[in-house]
Amino acid sequence: MYFFLFIISFKLLNYTEITEKLMKISSYPGEICLKKDTLFEVNFLDKNINIYSLKEKKKIKEIRFEFKNFYGIDKKGEKFILLDPEENEIFFFDPKNEKIENEIYLFSPSPSGVKVKDNFIYYADNREAKIYKILLDGTISETYDISGIKPLSICFYKNYICIADRIRDEIYFYDPQHREIVNVIKSPGPYPSGIYARNDTLFVADFEKDSIYIIKIPKQNSVIRYKSRNSKITLLYRIGNRGRGNIYDTKIFFAIPRNLTTQKIKDIKFYPESPVIKKDFYGEKIAIFKIDTLKEREIREFKMEVDATIFEVFYFVVPEKIKSLKSIPDSIKKKYLLDEDKLMINDSFIKSSVKKAVGKEKNPYWMARRIFNYIIENMEYERVGGWDVAPLILKRGKGSCSEYSYVMISMLRSVGIPARYVGSVVRIGDNASIDRVFHRWVEVYLPGAGWLPVDPSGGDSPYKRVRALKFGHISPSYLITTHGGGNSEYMEWNYNFNEKIKNMDKNAEIETERMGIWEPR
Repeated sequence: MYFFLFIISFKLLNYTEITEKLMKISSYPGEICLKKDTLFEVNFLDKNINIYSLKEKKKIKEIRFEFKNFYGIDKKGEKFILLDPEENEIFFFDPKNEKIENEIYLFSPSPSGVKVKDNFIYYADNREAKIYKILLDGTISETYDISGIKPLSICFYKNYICIADRIRDEIYFYDPQHREIVNVIKSPGPYPSGIYARNDTLFVADFEKDSIYIIKIPKQNSVIRYKSRNSKITLLYRIGNRGRGNIYDTKIFFAIPRNLTTQKIKDIKFYPESPVIKKDFYGEKIAIFKIDTLKEREIREFKMEVDATIFEVFYFVVPEKIKSLKSIPDSIKKKYLLDEDKLMINDSFIKSSVKKAVGKEKNPYWMARRIFNYIIENMEYERVGGWDVAPLILKRGKGSCSEYSYVMISMLRSVGIPARYVGSVVRIGDNASIDRVFHRWVEVYLPGAGWLPVDPSGGDSPYKRVRALKFGHISPSYLITTHGGGNSEYMEWNYNFNEKIKNMDKNAEIETERMGIWEPR
């Protein structure tokens, strides 16, 4: 058995550490808001506002409406701001005289959540996947694209707009200044109908559970470990000689997976047993099998069986806590700022592309995010075989996951941000599946935080949500075998497997087969 510890700077949190159920509330809750220790909840089926004491954890009052179907709620001073999605209107309600005052008609098809900040009203539109910022008289000031999200509720947390999506049961932290979703957290319940942030706590109303949950928002750069899956993954490599001569002195290399935030390795077995174990320039452990002579018509098979728990993880990044490039340790620079033959980080086209992408941005997180977006906007996925050099791939505008990775690593290193690639075996849909394609993505080193997973080919989408999930999220569908910076003495530019053949007869003919076999445990 082989066990390896992978140390990171991101603080590791289990999802259960940051979430808890706070209290039961009435059925059919809509949006919520808070003032001091009082929680206000719109009940859009009963047509009332329920008022709860957070200290006593019970309802203390209700305000009824006879003819309105409010869903969204917030408070401005002593008055309520209420959104009626059926009438497409926002109302100001004074609870002292129980009268509805001025009304604002909304020119969007499906308004949902509403909140007030700095004399502006913000509301989400579920169908358009937009957030509107309007003046108190209804004049539109700005709109924000939140494509890929079905917003049901919104609130503010520091400089973010938090957005609850009922369809995917996710909560997003949207930065309106950069117009990007920075973080994603799973909702504690199956139907988040209302959210509100106070200090570093996010209150979540759940329509299905009739409950209020809380999420303790991480204050520092963290990685949140969510659900897990137990699997047996077999990496199978076959090599055959179809020709009429012999093949001599062949070495087969397997990248050995290790413990990561995304996976816990319980056991590893090799067949044949006892391969030679070496460590490459990047510190990766490699299993090496040797074939002295592969005779004509002979087939040899090698396997690595891995028993593992695979986790879904969400990285929570606090961009303002990312340090400058000057603070990057020399040990990281030495390995992950190198130029390599497939990267060509000093190529003029790479340099000019980086300048266009990054502009005057100095924060390493946003520099990486801009490079990520630039690649997505200037490339499209095409898997045609072969791995070209980064400048050629970017000029061509097409590439595989490996080629997207080469381009991103090249551009990041060119601007002084350490980067490397990750290679994996993929669970394809079902728990029992066979992967013959595999997948590669990038890890970006953020000073003061650590290595952040970024998947430029997986994030190649017009939707903000998809891009956000590929910038700091890994689903429980990958066994990571390889971390590489390029040109490993054993793996070269490959991942999972590699082979090297020293000599062969003229009429010998090599045939190889690689696959990853997933089985549930």
